[in-house]
Amino acid sequence: MAAGLLAAGAEVSYHDPYIAEFTVGGRSLPRAENLQEAMAEADVAILLQDHACYAREALGQARCALLDTRGKAVGSRVTLL
Repeated sequence: MAAGLLAAGAEVSYHDPYIAEFTVGGRSLPRAENLQEAMAEADVAILLQDHACYAREALGQARCALLDTRGKAVGSRVTLL
């Protein structure tokens, strides 16, 4: 997913409490340390892994659109995939 977004010219960062470094096609992506701050600055967030530490209610109330591949979040800007 990240490779396709990068190829389309998108700015891509990631948040994962368990992964310190993420590389796509030899390119290291910037890691967002604070999920809420990152989502406040993003246009779109994509939930690929539903870690227990992610507050589903907070995810659904973020300012940005959320594409949820896990079917866990609820909110007016959430699209379940």
